[in-house]
Amino acid sequence: TKYGLPLINLWYGLGIDWSSLTLEQSAAVLLKENLGFVYIPTHFPLAQGLVTYREEIGKRPSQATMELAWAPSYENVHVVVGFVHPPTETRLQETLALMDCQANTMVKGLEGSCDLSCNRTSILSLSGERLLLNPWELGFQHGDVSLESETQAISDLQQVIAGQGGALQKSAVYNAGFYLWHFGVVNEVTEGFAKAEQMLGNGDVQAKLDQLKASLETYSPQEIREFA
Repeated sequence: TKYGLPLINLWYGLGIDWSSLTLEQSAAVLLKENLGFVYIPTHFPLAQGLVTYREEIGKRPSQATMELAWAPSYENVHVVVGFVHPPTETRLQETLALMDCQANTMVKGLEGSCDLSCNRTSILSLSGERLLLNPWELGFQHGDVSLESETQAISDLQQVIAGQGGALQKSAVYNAGFYLWHFGVVNEVTEGFAKAEQMLGNGDVQAKLDQLKASLETYSPQEIREFA
């Protein structure tokens, strides 16, 4: 989220360096693993060039809102957008309508991210249909985990992925369960929670991370330097 811990740093901590890949290489990993990452400074420098202007303007300019809805694909895409301020939701819905993006999800998420908060009811718009999710009613009364440091955040992630539980376990299950249900992997949101817990506990998530690392390692450092 804005001026927070960059997501790329969390990937680094998990042993994944997307920034060293070209856009073509990142796309190749996406096709193979069904998971990819676009690192703006490397893969979309024109957008990165707007950051300076945004900071100089000071007050939130329109481009800072519109960039939330940017998607690296034009076809067969479901855009998920996190936001904080209610007016942002309306503007984004109008923008996505102009883009003819019918499949979209708006999340009034944790610190403006796409993560569901465990401290309050989550307000969601599922392709225009309003949904309220109360974590307490769904059995998640633990609250959100505070971000103390990058080291702590990465350690907590590693612990959850390794199936060892820890501070982020319930937040991971809550969020993963919702998205598993929302995108049709399971029929009920409670089934999503059970499946997420199972996938973390039986090593499926750790195995996927190891598989992803292996895919990225097929690009040698020499290849990456040549494309840099």
